[in-house]
Amino acid sequence: MDWLKYDVRLALRDYIRRPGLALVMIGTLAIGMGVNAVAFGAFESVFFRSTRTPNAESFGWLFAGTRANPLGNSSLPAFQHFAEHSKTLRHVAAEGRLPVVTRVGDHTEQAWAMAVSDAYFTLMPARPVAGRLLVAADQSSSGLPVVLSERFWRSRFEGTPALSDIRLTISSRSATVVGVMPDSFEGPGGLFEPDFWLPLAGVDQLGFPAGGFSDPESRWLTLFGEPAVGATPAAVEAEILSLANAMSTTAADAEPPAVRFVPLLDGHPELSQALPLLFGVVLVSMGLLLLVACFNIAGMTLARSVERGREQAMRAALGASPWRLIRALATESLVLALIAGGVGVLLVQWSEILLGFFSLPAPIPQRLQFAVSGRMLGVMGVLVLLAAFLPIVVPARHLRRRDLVTSVRSSGQSGGPGEQRSRRVFVRLQVAGSMFFLALGLLVTQSFTRALSTDPGFDPEKVALLQVAPALAGRTGDAARLLVDRVITRIGTSPSVAAVAAADRVPFYVGFPDRRRVSTSAQPCVDTACPESTNYAVTGSFFAAMGIPVVAGRTFDEQSVADASAVMVNQTAAARFWPDGPAVGQVFFEGDERIRREVVGLVADTIHRGFNETPVPAVYRVLSADEFARPVTILARAAGEAQGGADALTPILIDALRAEDSSLPPSLVQTMRQQMALPLWVPRVTAGLFGLCGVLAMVLATVGLFGTTWYSVNRRTREFGIRLAIGATTTDVRRLVIVEGVRMAAPAIVVGLLAAAVLAHLGRASLVGISSLDPMVYGGAALFQLLTIVGASWWPARRASRVDPQQALISQ
Repeated sequence: MDWLKYDVRLALRDYIRRPGLALVMIGTLAIGMGVNAVAFGAFESVFFRSTRTPNAESFGWLFAGTRANPLGNSSLPAFQHFAEHSKTLRHVAAEGRLPVVTRVGDHTEQAWAMAVSDAYFTLMPARPVAGRLLVAADQSSSGLPVVLSERFWRSRFEGTPALSDIRLTISSRSATVVGVMPDSFEGPGGLFEPDFWLPLAGVDQLGFPAGGFSDPESRWLTLFGEPAVGATPAAVEAEILSLANAMSTTAADAEPPAVRFVPLLDGHPELSQALPLLFGVVLVSMGLLLLVACFNIAGMTLARSVERGREQAMRAALGASPWRLIRALATESLVLALIAGGVGVLLVQWSEILLGFFSLPAPIPQRLQFAVSGRMLGVMGVLVLLAAFLPIVVPARHLRRRDLVTSVRSSGQSGGPGEQRSRRVFVRLQVAGSMFFLALGLLVTQSFTRALSTDPGFDPEKVALLQVAPALAGRTGDAARLLVDRVITRIGTSPSVAAVAAADRVPFYVGFPDRRRVSTSAQPCVDTACPESTNYAVTGSFFAAMGIPVVAGRTFDEQSVADASAVMVNQTAAARFWPDGPAVGQVFFEGDERIRREVVGLVADTIHRGFNETPVPAVYRVLSADEFARPVTILARAAGEAQGGADALTPILIDALRAEDSSLPPSLVQTMRQQMALPLWVPRVTAGLFGLCGVLAMVLATVGLFGTTWYSVNRRTREFGIRLAIGATTTDVRRLVIVEGVRMAAPAIVVGLLAAAVLAHLGRASLVGISSLDPMVYGGAALFQLLTIVGASWWPARRASRVDPQQALISQ
């Protein structure tokens, strides 16, 4: 292995002698490998999260949903029935997320808990940082034992005191901290990162509405099961389906149950469905960026090989075989790739900060954990090998065929026609990749901008939102309604507020829509197919607070609150349900219970979930007393003369809630624009991804074009000297170099634009307010790319124009 040590020393010495070139090459490869490593880290954290769950090979997900939603959650009674009667499962465990109110000292806030069954930590054993895990006896404890997350423990309790010294109140109940879970623990439940874990049976002690979590229709639990010895997934599914059928209602319109058991190591089925798309968009895009970087290095390596032709020819003349020279070239490239790979690993370590832009804008604690796992190291090894050997394939081929005599006689500035063609091909490939990413980046950015400016059907600019859950403080029924009414009254007294209202949800909400069947005839929906509407429960001033225009009729009044039959519908509902007449005054029946509703007003259409959705029928009814105990959103509109708009209203909302009940923290406080950020997450991430790739690819292509043009200018010093000697001006020489650069890159621009147009056309459904073949976008991208090419050629052109004809002729 002495030859390897010698070649490594030689490579390091050469890079030290040329630090600028070495830094450019290392930076180029680090960009290509780093973004691929970060992308794979995110991909692994989402899709292979279960492989890092303790004991992951022994259990799996148990879905007991319906045929319409086979991957849905389960109810508490269903879990208890399965755990008690299943013979094919040794253990059945459950977890469920829930918001709670915590109090540490004088500080009250909302936190997120994970309620778990007694078998949860049996399936997923972990080593706590302090104390112990929850055990079966905790499910029947009269107290409220909890296990804190290490993050919550260190951030809320200064000095990380002993567990027995911690005083924590959860929803007015004194909790006993029995342990601290390490940050490294990753359950299979997704990106949700709870503040603490508590026994599933302890939920009844938290003052929630009676029966809310034990209702058979309340599907809030994710189930896991460990098969008994010899039990196959098919046997588990058959048994659980039989148990689910035994529990199901006998109503004729009840949805039949559906059961699936999926081993944890197979990945979550919903994520597996999204795997091909994400793999195609993210990983393939990152792979193309790495190829652009490799083409850049290949061009530089080929240029350096030509520059060092005399040196390599002398080595060959002294006895080195072509394979020995190629081996030395490969060693240099491998050293370079290893250094760049180290930089890529550092990027993975910093990736949690770098990917903050891509976090989901949802009001829940979430964390995308990155771990340098064996799979990650394997991917980095593959990237290093690709980055080491892919760029030297063509240079090695030319090195093996080079004429030694010609190289010895040359001054090191020559290169054969084949080498010149190869460098041009590498530059064109880089420009094509750059053009591809740049055009897509501009297209999705334009789509994102159009989405921001899309009219949602209401005025969001001056609206602030405050979400509260009175049940978390033990307030239900009339007590919850009176609390919300007092908060609304207090907010309304502020001169900065023009209107204030409450609703069970507002547009762009997180969660499942409330859809109900609508019958405009005497026939019940069980006998005939009925259309559906999206339902909102609101107070009378909701439309003024949201800025939704009332087209006809009136809004809710005191009489509407009293009889609860009055509703308002949007224009789409009116056109679909009553196409031949006015909607106001019409009567319809809602749901299978045939609740009578009378339309008293018509309002404009609004966007409910996404910016590219088709308008759907919407029905607005009066918020009932029982619904005030659930999460309720209080919304306020800033007065026209108020300074600061919606942002200035958020402290007013918080102060009003604290003044009425200091023990109830807000679940969410934000502006309507922030609420609308969730459906914009996909276009924002897409724009950020292709924008980042476009910038990086543009930098790489510019560096490659600059380097190729620079070496070309150096090689043609004699030619430029002759041109200047026979009368050419410096402007002529500059124009010659720049035009040649543009001509070399022009075909690549066309290829890149065509590739971007094909991909954009395939994904045209995700674009908002813009055509996938928008000529302005592609023309702007091409113009920008041309300007970049001119810029990359300018400095070499300037150098060519300043050649001294006499010195050029003498030196050649």
